[in-house]
Amino acid sequence: DVGVWALKHGWSDENGVDELKQLIFSNDSRAMSIASELVSAASSVEKSRPLLATLVQEGTLEDLLIHPNADVRSGAASCAAKIGLASKALSEDDGEVMALFDIAIELL
Repeated sequence: DVGVWALKHGWSDENGVDELKQLIFSNDSRAMSIASELVSAASSVEKSRPLLATLVQEGTLEDLLIHPNADVRSGAASCAAKIGLASKALSEDDGEVMALFDIAIELL
């Protein structure tokens, strides 16, 4: 629930996804690690998954998955697995999601 709160209300302008992208695009390992843990926490709650789906569709989550820092990759891999396994909106043959699964599986 903390992840959902952070995405919806925890930021100054109540637009957590945009703020989260700023953390990811900062290229700062600490900021990216925070973002990674946040997406991992938020992906555990069903009502936050649609907010995170845009990160998958845009390829933003992949930036976390391929980061050289293991802490950054770990949270993102957890998020990718949770979204992929729980999402009813994504089809099984979606290549982008399958590529994320492959990366997540390698990291886990």
